[in-house]
Amino acid sequence: MTAPSMDPIVNATAILHNQVDLRGYPYRYLTVRSLDYRDTVQGVREVMAAAEVLGPHGWDPVTVTELNRGVRNDVVIAVLTRRVP
Repeated sequence: MTAPSMDPIVNATAILHNQVDLRGYPYRYLTVRSLDYRDTVQGVREVMAAAEVLGPHGWDPVTVTELNRGVRNDVVIAVLTRRVP
């Protein structure tokens, strides 16, 4: 793991490779971002897998959406919220 993340946007790949430490994360919402893909399905798979990894640590998905950037590759994001005890 790396140093605790304070960035509200994290890459799904970093979560899947255990490179993000959210234990000290101070906010209630978190955005998980896919890599740039030409295939939206791959981006959805990536962010949903990251959401599954974060679920046991108190994070629940709120929404998943695709950001279409025209001629460039698309990005899929998932917004998660921290469960309140």
